[in-house]
Amino acid sequence: IELATNAYPYSNCRSDFDVMSRIVTEDSPQLPAQLLFSDDFRSFVNMCLIKNYKQRPKYAELMIQPFFVQSREQPVDLAGWYNDVTTTAINKPRR
Repeated sequence: IELATNAYPYSNCRSDFDVMSRIVTEDSPQLPAQLLFSDDFRSFVNMCLIKNYKQRPKYAELMIQPFFVQSREQPVDLAGWYNDVTTTAINKPRR
């Protein structure tokens, strides 16, 4: 969620204990509806964030999801992406 939105999903927590409490007691964070992510990406992220490990898909199942398959087939400029992410992170105020 944080990588996709550039926002920490638990930014309003005051301590690590607050974060852990929310993780245990609340639903998993979701990608904000107002941000334009594909349905395939939303589905993939939601699958990864299923709390119950018995229900969460294993790697083999995740690797056949449409988002993963499409992403694997597209060339990626990892150096350019890293530069963009680190530049943004440097300029963003710390939580």
